[in-house]
Parts: sequence; structure tokens; C-alpha cells
Amino acid sequence: MVVSGQPLIVPDARADDRLHTDPAIAALGVIAYAGMPLTDADELVLGSLCALAHKPRPWTDEEQGDLTAACSAELRLRILSAQRRSTQKVMETARATAEQARSDAERLEHEPRPASTMPSCC
Repeated sequence: MVVSGQPLIVPDARADDRLHTDPAIAALGVIAYAGMPLTDADELVLGSLCALAHKPRPWTDEEQGDLTAACSAELRLRILSAQRRSTQKVMETARATAEQARSDAERLEHEPRPASTMPSCC
């Protein structure tokens, strides 16, 4: 699925040539498998989101649609979460910079000025 970018729908992994010898399938006791690719905006496959069952079952078009929607929602949530973390870091840096600028301005306001920078008078 990651290579092809296509969903992988398997009603009974024991009878499927692609999966019946997969050690992970046997170790987890997976019989039915429905996997949908997680893709970015450029259709690059980033991974997959899967539903498993421990007995044979068909996967309806509605269930496949729900899994596809769950993939899209999960990916959007992860992107938004990463953007939020990035924005928070930018905001924290901006706050620290503003605080430092305020502190510098207050310090300079109270420091005596050298004579060369004093306004000349008569």
C-alpha cells in the first residue's frame, strides 16, 4: 500500500497471497484487514491507517469511505498540531525578543549619556 498508494482491502488474510505468510499478521491474529494510505498534498504516501478484525469479514464501501475520511482527518489534525507547535515557538521567541527590547530600552533610558551625545546648548 505504501508503494502503490492504493487501499489494501483483505476480507481474509489467510487466503490472501500477499498476506497469508506475513509474520505480523499471524502474530496479531489478524484475519481481515483494511488499510488506507495517508498521503500529503503532493500525493506522497506517508504511511497508512488500518482497521483489523480477528475473523473474516467483508469491508463495505461505507466502511472503506469512513476509513478514508478518518485518514484525512488524522492527517489534517497532525498537520494542524505541528503548525500550532511551530506557531507557539515563534510566539515564544517573539515575546522573549520583545521583553529583551523593553528591558534594553528601560536600561538605556536610565543610563547617563556621554557628553558627546548631549544636546549642545548656547
